[in-house]
Amino acid sequence: MAEAIKKINLSNDNILRNVYFGIFHPGLDIKLHVNYNHHTNRGYLGLIVPEGDVAMKICHDKLYWEEGKFMILDHSYPHCPHNYTDYDRVVLVVDFFKPDRPREEVAKFEQEQVRQRMEDNPYSLGVFGKSDRVKTEDFIKYGLAHQLEWDKALDK
Repeated sequence: MAEAIKKINLSNDNILRNVYFGIFHPGLDIKLHVNYNHHTNRGYLGLIVPEGDVAMKICHDKLYWEEGKFMILDHSYPHCPHNYTDYDRVVLVVDFFKPDRPREEVAKFEQEQVRQRMEDNPYSLGVFGKSDRVKTEDFIKYGLAHQLEWDKALDK
């Protein structure tokens, strides 16, 4: 498995961004945040998922990981994952590019994003910074998206 992941991460197929194992330890509760890279989506393949409340809150939904199932999320919406069980949750995380922009443009965007995060918080290794905090506009978008879904459902 490690060799397959290495091969994928070193490829430049303009689809897959990176692949890695994600482990959520018991009691983990990540604060509400947003990924402002609108050029990628993130998929999770459930490998070890304990029974109980191990989920991702996104919009007004609570999505649960399941073993053997692949869940794809748009992390440009405010979201917060948690593991309120007594066991580790293990998934294979797959980030992939949306086909909305040329790969070179997306690479420049990502480099600037990492630079900004490192400037915000040098200890984050470019993963999180002040720029990932949820803004008022995100709550508006978040609520509006959910309201539009309700309106569509009620029209049926």
